[in-house]
Amino acid sequence: MTSIGLRDPGSRVGRAGAKAVRRLRVWAAVLYVCCAVLYGIVGYVLASTYNLIDGDGPSRVANAGYTILSRDPHLGAIGFVWNPLPSLTEIPLLLFTPLWPELKTLGLAGVVQSALFMAAAVVVIRRIALDRGVPTGWRWLAVATFALNPMIIEYGATGLSEAAFIFFVAIAVRRLLLWTSRSGPATGSTARDVVDLALAGFALGASYLVRYEAVAVVAAAVGTVFLVTWLRYRRHVDRRQALGTAFHDGFIVGFPGAAAFVFWAIAGWVLTGEALSQITSQYGNGSQVSVAADLQGGSVVDPDVAGEVVVSRILGMQPLLIVVLAAALVVAHRQRRLDALVPIALFGIAVVFQAAAQVTGATFGWFRFYIFVVPLVVITVLTWWLPGAERRGSGSAMSRHLPGLAMFAVAVTSIPVTWMSMLNPAVGNQSVQYGLQSIVSPSTHPPDQQYYFQLFQDDRAIAEWLDRQNLPEGSVLSDTFQSWGIWLASERPDQFVITSDLDFFTVLNDPGDNGIRYILVSDPGANGAIDAINTRYPSIWEDGAGLGSRVISVVGPEASARWRVFSVYSAE
Repeated sequence: MTSIGLRDPGSRVGRAGAKAVRRLRVWAAVLYVCCAVLYGIVGYVLASTYNLIDGDGPSRVANAGYTILSRDPHLGAIGFVWNPLPSLTEIPLLLFTPLWPELKTLGLAGVVQSALFMAAAVVVIRRIALDRGVPTGWRWLAVATFALNPMIIEYGATGLSEAAFIFFVAIAVRRLLLWTSRSGPATGSTARDVVDLALAGFALGASYLVRYEAVAVVAAAVGTVFLVTWLRYRRHVDRRQALGTAFHDGFIVGFPGAAAFVFWAIAGWVLTGEALSQITSQYGNGSQVSVAADLQGGSVVDPDVAGEVVVSRILGMQPLLIVVLAAALVVAHRQRRLDALVPIALFGIAVVFQAAAQVTGATFGWFRFYIFVVPLVVITVLTWWLPGAERRGSGSAMSRHLPGLAMFAVAVTSIPVTWMSMLNPAVGNQSVQYGLQSIVSPSTHPPDQQYYFQLFQDDRAIAEWLDRQNLPEGSVLSDTFQSWGIWLASERPDQFVITSDLDFFTVLNDPGDNGIRYILVSDPGANGAIDAINTRYPSIWEDGAGLGSRVISVVGPEASARWRVFSVYSAE
């Protein structure tokens, strides 16, 4: 029989649920667009109005540009010293250079890249809060605490790789939090659990294509998953089965990261002969630190105060870190939950990695390396809210009030403390942060007297001079280890023979016979000693090494000669 005039209450519930989902998606889209626009505008103003540029951002734009805009375009030109994913995402943006030249010349393609990734990270933070059933007011406070942190804004705006790394690790954290709340011996392994582990693994694999410390993060994820599975199953099944399940889960989450490592190493070995260019290459981080250490008298860090400096930078990023970590242990013990281990393990190991590298002098120890403390603290506090079904069975005062109080304390301390740390030259130690001091207090830090407002002006001057010479293709020899800024600023990128060109070393060995008219030489006393031109011709800076005569010298932002251009003697 057919019933007439009756309405299915289930359909109303279904429509209400669909409407709620649409509303959540709309808010996610609005949040994403607002954050991306905010970060993008900040980056554009810093670069175009104040010339405050962190060189690591546009240098990766240059890596992207070599693949499609150079004299010898090929994907391998992206380079193997730094991870490829940020530059890969910038390649499509550079196709619009004819319409918006500053995407290349100012490196604004990097600004777009970091703004989009950081905005996506904000959306993931909100998604974690929704997963935990965090009340609306506290949820938006958590989102604002992350999204409006001054360091998050800066590194969502300056084109570096921190934004993409935070985004992918945050995705992995979210998926592992879902996995810890859904899986276990009581429910058994389900397809959904495997999907969570697999998605976390893919996110971690992508994170390795962004930053090399992802190796430590992948290891921490594998260890965390193994430990959680082992602890859950060891009392319900025999020891061998518990170990097998733990190895199974750890393999799922770790395999994509291992595959990314192997793939990138093989690609580097096939194209450059070096599987780990970031370690073995003359352009790698270790070589750069070594040269800088020699220039500074033996070390880039003072071992007597390195630990103190690390602590000041970590607490300058988030002053309540130690309190939050201690409280997380208490919450985990009382609630018999392992959720808080996930963000602490994944983001925490990245902080530990950077701290160890700085203390041992293996890195420059920039303040930005500790930015991972920000998502670590926010997500850890979010884990203190129990998912809906479990919250109904927990009536303790701590479970009801501690998460909100903690998030409020984190919000009111982290943003002002981070801002003050950025304005403190002993803590905020990069050019953009130095420049902020002059913007905020121009009377005590006059902008016209600060070198960081003049960065890359010399590169642009050389590019303009070379462009006016109307040179043929492949007539300027340049090692882009130092000269990427000149290449970016030039309107004629095909006039350069650059390091990624397949015939670069052939041309380097005999410039005159290979059509080279000018050679760009960087000051070997200012970290230019490890570039290929200075290495091949050690005396070229002083006397031209018999290859040519100096035609111009260009003074850098600190009133010292940074570039010399040599006119190559005719082969005839």
